[in-house]
Amino acid sequence: MERKIYFYTNEIVRMLHGEYVSPVTCEIDLSNRCQLNCSFCMYKDYLAENRCDLDLDIYKCLFRDFRQAGIESITFTGGGEPLMNNNAVEMIDMAFDQGFDMGLITNGISLDHIPDYLLRGFKFIRVSLDAPDGGIYEKIKGVDYFDKVLQNIVMVQETIGESTALGLSYVVCEDNVWGIKSAKGLAKELGVKYIQFKPAWQNGDVFKYRTTSSDTVYSASRCKAKTNFPCMIAGLVGVIGANGRVYYCCQHRGEKHYEVGDLNDREFNEIWKDRNRIKPKIADCPMCRYMSYVKKFEEIPTMLLEHRRFL
Repeated sequence: MERKIYFYTNEIVRMLHGEYVSPVTCEIDLSNRCQLNCSFCMYKDYLAENRCDLDLDIYKCLFRDFRQAGIESITFTGGGEPLMNNNAVEMIDMAFDQGFDMGLITNGISLDHIPDYLLRGFKFIRVSLDAPDGGIYEKIKGVDYFDKVLQNIVMVQETIGESTALGLSYVVCEDNVWGIKSAKGLAKELGVKYIQFKPAWQNGDVFKYRTTSSDTVYSASRCKAKTNFPCMIAGLVGVIGANGRVYYCCQHRGEKHYEVGDLNDREFNEIWKDRNRIKPKIADCPMCRYMSYVKKFEEIPTMLLEHRRFL
């Protein structure tokens, strides 16, 4: 997964030289509302105070800006649960009609509300399952939609074609760490393409666990940043909150200091040019998901980067 960063070496080198670079993709939070109450949710306080949906008119204006910036892909995510937005299907259909590559990160509860042609239109759908059975699911999430989500996963699997990658995510915490092996078996039984394990971020620390990786099992690492290099990598990903605000990175959704601008007042491309005015407080950052991309980039020998235009 992290090796995707090799496609964007030119952009990273330009950023290292202080040049302006547009994001290559954008994460859009369609809603800050959610049916669940996950114990490990790092956005819990923010969501409780900002229970809103992304405005449809603001969303419509994004497509022109994205085209001008060269953005070709959108991930619908959260925030809360993207499909809680009453206009979610219409919004997804608009992106599909405009020809954007689309991804969806969802809790899976409302997947049966999406028409078949749109399910097949996603490049990937990742369902945040986080449990091997209904009991642990309810303990972690506060309610029991486990069987409903499994039914929807089966439905999606029967609907999509080979061009859509259906996978599961499993945030590992003290309440579900013992279920990793069972979750791997469940993923295989469901026939999904992969299951991704990643550590919970709770009480100012990352949860420690171990699991083996394979072609269908991914273990996502989280590391503390020591420099602002991962912040540069994060600059390749635009983050739009359900409140219409653009954020510095996904790690700091809802934080005023990391708010780049408001789409209620300005266009996305104009706002993005202000991103570098924000000076991140590296010591205060949580374990950063962009560090995995940094590590892969740093594996490229300097000589190859300096002579990448020659063969």
